[in-house]
Amino acid sequence: MTAIELGAQDLSGAAIGKELGVDRIELCSALTLDGLTPSFGLIERAIEVGPDVHVLVRPRAGGFVYSADEVALTLADVRHTVRAGAAGIVIGALDESGMPDLDFVARCVEAADGLEATFHRAIDVSADILEAASMLVGTGVSRILTSGGAESAFEGRPVLRRMVDVCGEQIQVQAGGGVTPENARAIAETGVAAIHFSARRFVREQSPQASSPDTGSDAAATSADFGGYETTDPDIAAATVAAVRG
Repeated sequence: MTAIELGAQDLSGAAIGKELGVDRIELCSALTLDGLTPSFGLIERAIEVGPDVHVLVRPRAGGFVYSADEVALTLADVRHTVRAGAAGIVIGALDESGMPDLDFVARCVEAADGLEATFHRAIDVSADILEAASMLVGTGVSRILTSGGAESAFEGRPVLRRMVDVCGEQIQVQAGGGVTPENARAIAETGVAAIHFSARRFVREQSPQASSPDTGSDAAATSADFGGYETTDPDIAAATVAAVRG
């Protein structure tokens, strides 16, 4: 059976994952930036609320070639994740040649102290995705999260099938990127071990002052549109889970 991982960035997402019976949560912050390390408090609370929590440990947005200070920060966050009681970590880095930074991976796996380790979608921008997958075999990485190097996992299906062959039973291939209720089943049929999706919706907020009937014209002109935030949509999440499970 194809496992299901829900990408969540708040407690409501973790709770939705638990209600739907997903296999695990990938917990992060700032999904609009493709995910960053969540706060320590969020990690601790999500572990209390949801199913198995795998924490994304990514020190900044942008590329995946890290300085010594960024690596040190990543390792510190991995150790905190272990102490918090998470089930796994999600990490990734590339070297200057655009291939997996195996020293970084080894140090993260050691710091994880037996927790499962997933190599994230940094692999999708590697110089050679199939060779990169092969390099990760035997490193202690449990799975690879990937779109097959394409804009979406649906488009990357031919490469996903080849990655499954390259990794064999040694590393799970987990498909992620643009997964929707409409395409989730077709992606699962590539033979990947797991499907990852985030089922996001945008919630727009406006200041109470702006919506108050007693607000004067001057105050209304200066009232703030707070923008909004993304969160997990329970209906999209439920439909995606149903599609994967057939």
